[in-house]
Amino acid sequence: MKAIAVTGAGGLDDVGVVQVAEPRATADEIAIKVHAAGLNPADWKLAEGWLAPHLRLRYPQVLGFDAAGVIVDVGAQVAGFSVGDRVVAKTSVARGGAGSLAEIVTVPAKTTCKLPDTIAFSQSAAVPTAGVTAFEALLVAGGLRGGQTVLVNGGAGGTGSFALALARKIGAKAAATARRVNHDRLGELGAIAFDYTDQHWLDDFYTRFPGGVDVVLDTVGQGSLPQALDLIRPRGRLVAIGTLAKGEPVSDAEMAAARGISVITAMASRGREGDQLRSLIADLEREAIPFPQVEVVSPCDCASALRRIKGGHVSGKIVVDIAEGPWR
Repeated sequence: MKAIAVTGAGGLDDVGVVQVAEPRATADEIAIKVHAAGLNPADWKLAEGWLAPHLRLRYPQVLGFDAAGVIVDVGAQVAGFSVGDRVVAKTSVARGGAGSLAEIVTVPAKTTCKLPDTIAFSQSAAVPTAGVTAFEALLVAGGLRGGQTVLVNGGAGGTGSFALALARKIGAKAAATARRVNHDRLGELGAIAFDYTDQHWLDDFYTRFPGGVDVVLDTVGQGSLPQALDLIRPRGRLVAIGTLAKGEPVSDAEMAAARGISVITAMASRGREGDQLRSLIADLEREAIPFPQVEVVSPCDCASALRRIKGGHVSGKIVVDIAEGPWR
């Protein structure tokens, strides 16, 4: 079958179309004919070896953490799913499993969710990694509650968009950093927008939030919010899920301790992923939260799309149309 894989140690320069054997579903897995696959920052990190301490790459390594499509096979121990079901799923590629940028992918049944007919494959493929990460980081690790305040650094991206939508849903007051071109979208999500390219944005922030916010969710990293601790109330929380630059600490540990601020590095919990994904799909179906903006690209454009994501200026989510192609 056709797939998008990294074929060597050259990172994104070695990402392209390959022919690989179809994966076979194990007893607790489901095989999906992929219609759409979401791209995530984790894909370029996987391709460039950033996840090497956690995953031994076997070239060619098929990429892809998010899949949406139709079930073509069900493992012997799987209940509740049937061949022909429309589903969306989070793959186990980060743990050595199959990647979703392929014609067929096998996924754990426990991280798979049935998909209502009203939700398109291209929409749902944007949900698993970004949505579940936002859920875990904001509501579980960050402990955000209704009536509290949150600043999302990188509010226009996939995870940031979901975080703002979830904050509004629970009745929290949200703000976000983004380029000015994205401020209308942030306003639609109920957030106060700050242009991080404006040298006076912090003055505006302190005017609106003189005591700081309860939670800062940093989805960007790379030194983009060095003053994060200064923006948080005493005994607040900094949840950092963005990419750290080489040698960059998450925060000033002494300052955090002195102010009683909890610093948390959040990743989606393996044990909660399935329940969180089902909750998100239910919220999206009843329009309790909106889908992020989705840009659909072809498989042949995957490498260039991943370079754009690595550059850090993609709004919403990029989804690959696996079913329609073209592959070359």
